[in-house]
Amino acid sequence: MLLFRAYYSKYIAGKQSRCYIWIILIRKEEIFFGESSVQSLKLGDVVLHSPLWNAGGTCKSKKDIDLLVKTRVGAIEYGSITAEPRDGNPGTVIHVNDDGNSLNSIGLKNEGVAYYMERLPWLVEIARGYGKPFFLNIAGSNPSDFIVLASLALAAKVDAMVVNLSCPNAHDANALLCFQLDTVGMVLNAVRRGSENKIPLIPKISPITDPSYRATLVRFLASFPEVAAIASCNTFPGCWDCDDEGKSYISGTGYAGGAGDQLFQFNLGQVRSICHLLNQEGRGRDIPVIGIGGVTDGRRAHQYIRAGARFVAMHTAARNPQPPYQLLPDAFDRVSDELSAIILTN
Repeated sequence: MLLFRAYYSKYIAGKQSRCYIWIILIRKEEIFFGESSVQSLKLGDVVLHSPLWNAGGTCKSKKDIDLLVKTRVGAIEYGSITAEPRDGNPGTVIHVNDDGNSLNSIGLKNEGVAYYMERLPWLVEIARGYGKPFFLNIAGSNPSDFIVLASLALAAKVDAMVVNLSCPNAHDANALLCFQLDTVGMVLNAVRRGSENKIPLIPKISPITDPSYRATLVRFLASFPEVAAIASCNTFPGCWDCDDEGKSYISGTGYAGGAGDQLFQFNLGQVRSICHLLNQEGRGRDIPVIGIGGVTDGRRAHQYIRAGARFVAMHTAARNPQPPYQLLPDAFDRVSDELSAIILTN
């Protein structure tokens, strides 16, 4: 962004006078929303240069990072990773139908903490070398897992931790942690302990259809000073679909997390509700909300912003629905360009 002063001549009371005007030139990738560039694109003490980034599950390798650093994403979210290695779910794990509804049962495939001890700092530096903050998405089934993961994040000097309280496809009894308020508290305290309260936290919650519980959870999250943002929505658990012969599109049980179009309108409402609740708690300015789900173009990203989100993350539209389900980095620049154009005309 460039700021400079120019002048022009104007006759005032019959005399020629020099008048000044401040002119702001903004690069396309710097166009965003909110009161100011610093306030609108700040997450804790981390400043982003774009409101758009990749949602959890889209970046799990150096190859993915190498693709994302060349796009206009504002940050790179890596993971989820877990304390122990996981193979993820076998067979067909993603399906997107012609209506834009998607099923996702990838699971939490990753190599575990021991693998990342040496590699994670290197991955963080790659992202930072391109001016991209590095957010580590962590998942576990008990507080001990989260202490280990937070310690790893601290050692690697990540910029923020996305605390996954809502994975619907891990098949753990405690995978949907966000529905157990006592467990949420134990997990967040474990993460604070493991990170020595030095890393901003981004709890990621499930779609919550009970307005009363949603209010209770958001107010509870807002009571933690380390919470720097709320990731508004994971996939909707327990979804299922089949072909014309009755065969499940997803392998195994057939159940998966629902995303894409079917999640979009619901999560617009959840984003709006979370923002309202945070404002009631006096934390609306310092806890931004991240809109996730069904972002296929700039218009939908802008609808999340209109609902109150300060950031937007993409998953379905940024991944090839066919094996090996590779990342589609051009989707981020396309949506970024469309979002910039919409904001310029509003």
